[in-house]
Amino acid sequence: MDIYEILWILEPLAPLLFIGLFLIWMFHDIPKEDRPWAILKRRITGNLNKDEQESKKERSDQRAELTMLASRFAFTNVPRHLLRLAIVVLVGGLVYGFVILLPMDTSDWKPVDATISDTGITDTWCEENYYGGCHYNGHFPTITFTWQIDGVTYESERYTFFPVNLSSDAKVVEWLEPFSEGSAATAFYNPDDPSDAVLITHDLLEAYGYTGNWIGTICLSIFCLPIPLMLWITVLRFERALPEHRGKRFKLSINKPSEDSFWNIPEEALQLQKQARNQYLKQNYEKFGDSFQEAMEMTEQLDAETEEISGELGNFHIIADGVEKEIKVKSVGELFRKIGYIFEDSGTLFLEDSKQDGRRLDFEFRDEDFIVRELNGEDLVLEETLGEEGGYGRVLEILKNALAKTTEEDEEWWS
Repeated sequence: MDIYEILWILEPLAPLLFIGLFLIWMFHDIPKEDRPWAILKRRITGNLNKDEQESKKERSDQRAELTMLASRFAFTNVPRHLLRLAIVVLVGGLVYGFVILLPMDTSDWKPVDATISDTGITDTWCEENYYGGCHYNGHFPTITFTWQIDGVTYESERYTFFPVNLSSDAKVVEWLEPFSEGSAATAFYNPDDPSDAVLITHDLLEAYGYTGNWIGTICLSIFCLPIPLMLWITVLRFERALPEHRGKRFKLSINKPSEDSFWNIPEEALQLQKQARNQYLKQNYEKFGDSFQEAMEMTEQLDAETEEISGELGNFHIIADGVEKEIKVKSVGELFRKIGYIFEDSGTLFLEDSKQDGRRLDFEFRDEDFIVRELNGEDLVLEETLGEEGGYGRVLEILKNALAKTTEEDEEWWS
């Protein structure tokens, strides 16, 4: 094997060697453990450091919460309608871009000898192009050229469909060197309209690149298809947890703007969603792993939406930042959400009409945690300091227990 054969074998490896050396130079100031390949190795082997483990746990918790939150759409047509809409938007965007850009595909135009009659520099481009209108404050080359078809001479100033905007006039002069005045050039004319010609051709793919339509297409693909698709698949899993009910679909009704929530879910659908969530949790206990607690807390919050507050207990008085208000709710979950929206620094929820003399919950929010107190008249029943992690699940539990005590006391009084 001679030296030429060795070089021929090594030739494909040269770019890889260059890239490797470039990466080593680019990351030479970064600690070894923070370099991308070191991070990738730790992820593959599972030997993560403390920060990476916390980040992984946080992502896992978020996925668990979002998974359970998707159950709110089970037994409804919302995921299917969203998926259909996403497909229509994606296909429509592609078709629209194709229809708009197809006339600017000049890759199949025929070559013809042309003569450059004039060149120049302008700060404004107003020729016909995809963008429409004029473009200002630029450095645009101008070219006027002529050509002949069947003895007829044509002239045009539009040498391309897409404006060439350079960084300076000096760059324009340099760019125009191949198109000196009086020189010969090759133009490309439209076979269907010989009066239409350009000096620079573009195919459809290049047109997408020039206009940025490929970016829009990618965005449409990312946001308009995978998210509804994942929602639909997740909802299907919940519905399959109750095979005897999986074919049921309930119509959502839109609430008035003054209502707390955007739509209203029928009671039967809420009960099926509750059953599906609990069955899904039982079937996928190991799948959630360390994030099972977060999935459970989200489930409890969603289940609270099905726990109706009966009788006069649906009307509550609260004090939010020193101002007393009355709120009306239908479920424990709605009450939980409303006090979360209304209370900012502090607040009191009265569970009985006797207010200060009856059972109530006091909330005090601080920078990193908050305090919940349950009082019955002057007696302190409970006081807990909670953090954000797991705290809201505990607040819901305290609220439900306090409401249960209030209901029991009312029943004992009437009996």
